[in-house]
Amino acid sequence: MELNAGETKDVVITCPIEKLKYYDVTTGDFKLESMEYEVYIGSSSANEDLIVGHIAL
Repeated sequence: MELNAGETKDVVITCPIEKLKYYDVTTGDFKLESMEYEVYIGSSSANEDLIVGHIAL
């Protein structure tokens, strides 16, 4: 997708819950931590280029 200068567009970014799980060696199972996750989106990893969001699970 391309945008012209000054043009905006809403997008939806999905991440399957399975991708957020970690492997618990004690139980031998994958688990999802119930917490607030920080999400960073930007054109580079420089702080001034990032938009920060939060997702509570």
